[in-house]
Amino acid sequence: MCDTYQARCSNPRCGCRIEMHIGDWCTPRDKVHPYCTRCTRKLLRQRTDVARLKVKAVGDRAEFVHHGQKWVFDYVDRADPREGQVEGARRGEMVVIVCDDPEAHHVHLN
Repeated sequence: MCDTYQARCSNPRCGCRIEMHIGDWCTPRDKVHPYCTRCTRKLLRQRTDVARLKVKAVGDRAEFVHHGQKWVFDYVDRADPREGQVEGARRGEMVVIVCDDPEAHHVHLN
């Protein structure tokens, strides 16, 4: 069974709606920290170590374990004002999802 839910961007100043999917019930929601497309761009400018991981990301989705956390780079494929995956995002834009559990499975946009 999967856990699908609406999360909020992990940047406390943002709070954009993000549709999330966790593929196992072993990972609680509070261990998953998604960032919207705008906050992802800011995060990658501030964290050069993470930006280097992004360079390795090829394809629709990439996952890396970095400093004991799982970093997932995912792309918006459903952009709709009411039913889009990430509030205010356009198709093809990237989001970062940080998971405190490096063993988590299938953590991505829903």
